[in-house]
Amino acid sequence: MGQGGEMVDTSTEAAQADGPPTRRRIDRTQIWTAVITAIGTALTAGIPAYLAGLQGGEQAVQSTPATTVTATPPTVTATTFITITATPGPGSSSAELPAGDDRGKSLLDLRATKLTGFKPRTAKVMNETYEQALVADGSCNAAEASYQIDGKYTSFSARAAIIDGSDPGTANFEVYIDDKVARSEEVTLRNWKEFEINNLSGAVHLKLVVQVCGGFWDMEVGWINPILK
Repeated sequence: MGQGGEMVDTSTEAAQADGPPTRRRIDRTQIWTAVITAIGTALTAGIPAYLAGLQGGEQAVQSTPATTVTATPPTVTATTFITITATPGPGSSSAELPAGDDRGKSLLDLRATKLTGFKPRTAKVMNETYEQALVADGSCNAAEASYQIDGKYTSFSARAAIIDGSDPGTANFEVYIDDKVARSEEVTLRNWKEFEINNLSGAVHLKLVVQVCGGFWDMEVGWINPILK
């Protein structure tokens, strides 16, 4: 009712007063609807892509060739040390050799110009076996060995001995240089003599002679390890 008692229609105003809240409710509903729609759209588009990505990753993993790793064991080189002991064979000897034996040349390596009664072979003297020896059996005929040395050497060395197993007796050993006696010695069983001839410079011929007399027929004599140097 208005001033002066007049009646006023308020329905329109009431309707207008109710207008804004109604629009707000509509606006909020539209917003939520749009959000939900956008989320649904995104999920609809994203899930297949995600699943496709997973499937592609699995295929990539499956298609990646396997790498084979081969372990090669280290190479081990084994070094074996072997100790060899030299055992003297037949005809060898551990006895001390004449001076110069390991530095000179064996006389037996030369060709003899004359060899009467002597034979190059092994010999056993005072229980020692020697490989390099000139041996002759005892007789009243002199055993002789001659060599041409052509002035190539300055000294000669050897042992004059009666070979083990011979009858006791005496033998005469002689060394000739260019047909001259350089030394002469008598030798008995188990009592040998060392020969050292140091004046060979310029000498051309070397001769070794052994003579046994007096009935000692079971006797062998020899020059042991004859060496030139």
